Formats: sequence, structure tokens, C-alpha cells
Amino acid sequence: MTETSGVRTPPGCLVVAAAILMIGFAIVVPFAIETSVVGAVWAGDIKKLPYTAAQALLFSLLHPLFLSVLAFGLLIKTARYRAIAQTLLVATGCVVLLLIPRLVFPLDAVYAAGITRIVICILAAIPLLWLALRRGLTFQLPGVAPALLIAAFATIPWIRVGAFGNQLDILLALAQGAALGLLGAGLLGAFLLPAVRASSSGPGWDLLLVGSTLTAALISIGGAFGQDDLQALMMPVLGGIGFAAAAVGLPDRDGRTNLLAPALLIGLVAAMPLAFSDPEEIGLVVALSDDTFKFTQVAASQVLLGGFFLWALLQIIAKRLPTIAPQPIMAALALVGWLAVAGMYATGGKTGFYGNHFFVILKDQANLSQSAQIGDLTERRRFVYKTLVDRADTTQAELRQLLTQRGVEYTPFYLVNGIEVNGDELLRNELARRPEVDRIIFSQNLRPLAEPLPFELSSDTTAPGNPTWNIELIGADRVWSELGVRGEGIVIGQSDSGVDWQHPALHNAYRGKNGD
Repeated sequence: MTETSGVRTPPGCLVVAAAILMIGFAIVVPFAIETSVVGAVWAGDIKKLPYTAAQALLFSLLHPLFLSVLAFGLLIKTARYRAIAQTLLVATGCVVLLLIPRLVFPLDAVYAAGITRIVICILAAIPLLWLALRRGLTFQLPGVAPALLIAAFATIPWIRVGAFGNQLDILLALAQGAALGLLGAGLLGAFLLPAVRASSSGPGWDLLLVGSTLTAALISIGGAFGQDDLQALMMPVLGGIGFAAAAVGLPDRDGRTNLLAPALLIGLVAAMPLAFSDPEEIGLVVALSDDTFKFTQVAASQVLLGGFFLWALLQIIAKRLPTIAPQPIMAALALVGWLAVAGMYATGGKTGFYGNHFFVILKDQANLSQSAQIGDLTERRRFVYKTLVDRADTTQAELRQLLTQRGVEYTPFYLVNGIEVNGDELLRNELARRPEVDRIIFSQNLRPLAEPLPFELSSDTTAPGNPTWNIELIGADRVWSELGVRGEGIVIGQSDSGVDWQHPALHNAYRGKNGD
């Protein structure tokens, strides 16, 4: 259908159906994929998955049906509906690019993958923003207060359930959020906003078209954004702000648009799960307990369902009736909102930094060979202890002094001449280049949970009849079935926090049961 002489002809049923199919496909399929993958992990069927979530997302967005519908959308002459296809096509290309760090970098390469995502988002946003600016859209400070207020409300769930990593983690999260905000503003401003500004169907219909399209684009991008299982949080979070970002970006009563408001909103809201959650911890707790994973998932769901549709409508009202919410009042409300967020964090949040601990092992290790020549057991122990401690104190002196000057928390060890450091990636790389350091290994320090996990030890639990998935994954079941080796006669040593020697499975064979 065409639009001429300012008279709009309603689009045909085929055009509307194509628009619904494009948006619905981009929303439903990524969520369905993520649900199936997380569900398989919870059920212990991870080894049966023929694909990863990232690969499945890539295959779904390159599905011939989806691409065919997008191609049809590009041929639609109605500008508003053609903008849907253009936006989703560009979003699909961004997803393909954003899957590169997920498929290339290992799970623990958080910083390298994060920097790569920042570069990809900025490079993808530059031509989109250039096109938006050429079409008359602007970046201006006035009018951003509603976006800041919405972002403050979206931060509250993460304060309740999350915790910060180290300072570098926070900076990386903010940088990724800012880059994603620019990309989201570019997707909004390149095609959607110019189309509805040129031919508006009214604030309600404009919001429905722009908001649903941006929501679909952001959900798809969220499925590719983040390492490990972080996409399970990014998808609902980004999907939840689609309508709000569209509302603060829609033209005002004078036809002016402001891309800074949606960029700030998308960037701040996207940065919260990146800053307050640990992708490695999420991957661990998904596999271990849905009770643990619910903390972050509930927070993401609260962002998704936390009243953004209502806020979007309020922004429309505010733009059409400025006397209801003039800019000074909105700015004051935004300031109060963020002050309230800071107060909640200080009084009820997990304050402090929970960074990546790592263990620095020194090259100079104590030589204890002389202890074998000491016959007296007490003297031998004294010699070993003194030798280890003296060597650690001597060789660690410069490192301890450096860490103390930097205000870095650390714990020295002497059994293995090393220091556990609570630092970031920059410090780890710096220490790795020092001549006295042999190697550095991670000592993972998980962030605190919102509440203690429920734990019950039941004696009536029956053993599984068949080998579980983790046994099959390492091939232990083949050792049993093919070699007939099941562990009889093997002595197992244990040096952790203790053992329940009265457990029926251990009691008869436990060597220490008689005080031996």
C-alpha cells in the first residue's frame, strides 16, 4: 500500500500479518530456545542437547521462514511496516556479530568477550546513528529525566538480589550497557522513529508499533549478549524496556525526537544484570539448583513486568500535556529515585566488592629434603614449619608491600609459597609479569546470595537406578560395564571439611569408625 497526499490507506491483511509474524517470531523463538536449554540443564539432560543456546539462536534467526518474511517486509511500500522489517533485519545482523565472542572465547574470558561486544555494538551503532541524525533526530539533554527515573526503578530488583564484582567488572558492565544503549538508540532512530514521525497513526498506535518492534529486536540481541547463561537475564530485561524506550524516544507534540533518552534508558537497565550478577555463578547455580537461579531470574522478571507499560503511557501523556509533568518536576523525581536507590543499596544491599580472587604462586619454593634426616618427630615438624614460613616471609615481602600500598586485600600462604589476592584482571596481568611469580590460578569467589539456600538431608532418598548424566559424561559407566571395575578394594582419602561416617553407604567400610 502507498501513502500519498497525506492520506493514509489502511494496510492490507497480508501486510499486518507479516508485521505480526516478524515481531512474534523475533520474540517467541529466542525465549523458547532459552527455556528449552535452561530446562534441559535443570533436568540434567545437558549432554543430550544437540546445540548450545547461542548456536540455536543463530540458526533460528537465519531460518528461511523468518528471512522470507523479512524480505517480504522490505518490499512493503507502507513506510511504518517496512521499518519493522528493516529494524529486525539489522538486529539479526547484530545478533550474528554478537554471537562471535560467545562462540569464540572460553567462558572465563569475561573481559576479552566484553570488550569485543563493546566494539561490535559501537561499530554497528555508528551507521545507524548517522542515518538517524541525517533524518533529523537529535541527542539532547532536556527530556532525559523520564528515562533516568524508569532506570532507577529497574535497578531496585538487582539491589535486592545481586552484588557487585570488582571495580573493573563494574566499569566493564557500564561500558557494555552504554554500547548497547547506543545500538538500541540506533535501531530506534534509523527507521522506526522517522517512519512514525512522517506518518503518525496516533500516540497509542505509534507506541504499539515502535515498542513491539524494538522489544523484539532487543530480545534477540539479549539472547546473544553475555557469557555463559547470562542471556537468561538479558532477554527479559531488554525485552522489558522496549516500550519504555520507545515512549521516551517518540516525537513530542512539536515533532521533536531525542535519542539520548532511550540510549540512557537501555544502557542503564542493560548494565544492571551485567554489574550485579556473575556469569560463572549463574552457569553454576543453573546446573545445581533452581532455588538459587530464581534469585536473579526473579529480578529479571520484575524488570520485565515492573510497570513499564504504565510508565510508557505516562510518558506519552507527559509529552502531550507538559503541564502535568514539566521538566523540572521530572528531573527532581529522577534525582529522588536514584537517591532512593543509593539508600536501598547502602541499607539493604550486598555492599562491597566481590571480585575475582586469584592465587599467585611464587617460583621460589622451600626445599624440605633435610627434614627426612631429623629423627625426632616434633623437631622435624618444627623444622618444616619454620622453613616454610621463613621462605614465604622472605620471598613474598615485596609482593605484600605492593599489595598493601595499593590497598588490595590478600592472604599469604606458606605450605605452597603463594598469596591469594582479591584483585581484578589488570592487577592479575601485572603480577603475572613479575620475575618472582611462577604462575597465577583463579580462586573463584562467588558473590553472596539474596538468602540462604534451603538444604535438607533426607535418609529416605533412593539411589538412581541408572548412571546419572555426569557419570556418563566422563565415561565412568563404560569402565563399570566394559571393564568390570567398580572400585572394590580401593581406599579413598578425604581431607576436606569432614565426612558423615555414620551414613549407611559409608559406615560399614569406614576405617575410622572404631577410633582407628
